[in-house]
Amino acid sequence: MFDLVADLGLPPGSTALDVGARQAYHCIEPSRRFGFTVHGIEPVRRHLDNAARALDALAAALASRHHWTLTGRA
Repeated sequence: MFDLVADLGLPPGSTALDVGARQAYHCIEPSRRFGFTVHGIEPVRRHLDNAARALDALAAALASRHHWTLTGRA
């Protein structure tokens, strides 16, 4: 998937949507690799909790360069 995204040539700051974000891997990686703003949507509470932990673990190192949000039902 990331090769396909790279081939699109989208500039940093582009916005992406990940529906069914699970643990946020496909939110985090496009942000990290390409500088995208990524919005993840996830309806499963357990996945939201896991994603929140993954994002918290990366937040300090990446906060100034990468942007994402994660939305779901609680």
